[in-house]
Amino acid sequence: MKRCRSRRHSPAVVVAVVAVAVATLVAPARALAHERWVKHDFQPFDHAYFQSMTGQVLRLSLAAAAAVAVIVALWYLAAAGLRERVTPTSAEKQAERDRRGRGVHHPLLAFVQFFLDGYVASPALARIETAAVAVFARLPGLVLLLGAAQGQGEAWFVMPSFPVETIAHGTAALVLRGIEAAVGLWILTGRGQVLLGYLFLAVFAGLCAGYRLAAVDAIPVLASAFFYLFARRGTTLNARQLAGIRLGLGVGFFMLGLVNKIYDAHLFIGVGDNYPRLVAGPRTLLPWLTRESWSFLTALGEMTFGLLLLLGVFSRLTSLALALIFGNFIFVFGWAEIVHLYPIAGFAVLFFHPNPGAALDGLLFRAHVRLWRAMGYRTSHMLYRASVVAVAFAVGAVLLFAPLYLTVEVAPRVFGR
Repeated sequence: MKRCRSRRHSPAVVVAVVAVAVATLVAPARALAHERWVKHDFQPFDHAYFQSMTGQVLRLSLAAAAAVAVIVALWYLAAAGLRERVTPTSAEKQAERDRRGRGVHHPLLAFVQFFLDGYVASPALARIETAAVAVFARLPGLVLLLGAAQGQGEAWFVMPSFPVETIAHGTAALVLRGIEAAVGLWILTGRGQVLLGYLFLAVFAGLCAGYRLAAVDAIPVLASAFFYLFARRGTTLNARQLAGIRLGLGVGFFMLGLVNKIYDAHLFIGVGDNYPRLVAGPRTLLPWLTRESWSFLTALGEMTFGLLLLLGVFSRLTSLALALIFGNFIFVFGWAEIVHLYPIAGFAVLFFHPNPGAALDGLLFRAHVRLWRAMGYRTSHMLYRASVVAVAFAVGAVLLFAPLYLTVEVAPRVFGR
């Protein structure tokens, strides 16, 4: 039996080993990425704007951190309570609601419950979720095949941020494209997903070694890596896979804002210089908007959405907003952005799958218990509200403002930018 299993998996193992070897030997090179792979020749701009946590940058950063805190507080103080009101907590309450004609099956209540991340019993939604998971599982295969099938000098590895020509040349480039196509076909078979998970982790590590900071574009690859790595027979999507998707896409979107639009602001400003309507639209609402503040505000928006997605706060609304943003990229930039169908598929999974809970639930519970003990074991609604406010503002300060401060104030001085 052991021999048979070994023989059955040997082709997959060979492909994995070869692909890992190629990925980990990637030579350091300048990535061409969303911001890198569309035209981004930039005109002179104020680099100092992104290198000092003062003035407008400080005000916008504090406002974004406060906005995150307010959203988290609203989630626990308003949204969670409203969801409980429209969600039956027992068979008796459900029967009573149905008897009075106020069941959660009422379209309006079901709508509210759904967008507050509640579970809505619907065979149609269950089928759509299953389809979304199937698409997310196979779509990386199509992305790899698309990258391998590009014309000479235009092929890319994993995503357009990493052109094959910056990794290998001549025969080696053809071999790399062949390996990429083979892995793409492997993904489409749906077999050997755990091996695929390890392979994707190795590919990401190789991209980090070869492309350094530019590898931030490949962070969403981790969503697929964890999805495959934690796959188990008999389940369409388990809790660890869901957490992996949330981690990969949430951190990825957060870092794309922080790196590609603040630390390497020339990338996004260059895109705006080549596509003026991107800046002209927001400027009609905010006449004071400069190219620098436009890039910084866009980064804050991406970081906020990524953080909310990572934390599981207003998960469905956040997933929907991100899917629309990525979909808009395809309409604005055309075929060059077609690979954004991959994160859109991930957002669809998070949108249709019930949210098992926010990542802050445990932290809030511990904060509430500690405050309860500090107040002499007195029970009060004010204690819970105070705990929520404390956790919310800690999240805004530590998870949003601190990374901004390090990127704007510290990194340019440490790395001499």
